[in-house]
Amino acid sequence: MDFSNIRYTTISPLARQLFQIDGVTRVFFANDFISVTKVEDLEWQVVKPEILSVITEHYTRGQPIFTEEPEDDDL
Repeated sequence: MDFSNIRYTTISPLARQLFQIDGVTRVFFANDFISVTKVEDLEWQVVKPEILSVITEHYTRGQPIFTEEPEDDDL
């Protein structure tokens, strides 16, 4: 599932949290990985620790990636 803007994250608390990080522009969930896109002028070494922290905390708390099933149009 691809989230290109925070306004589309109503069904994904994790995507919503990742968009709260300055510089994050896109979040993509696949079966076995998460892809986070950032603005070009921001270095990965600046945002990577916060991104990893948000993802780790989310999974540690046992929270779901999606709070409801995505509609077929969203896939």
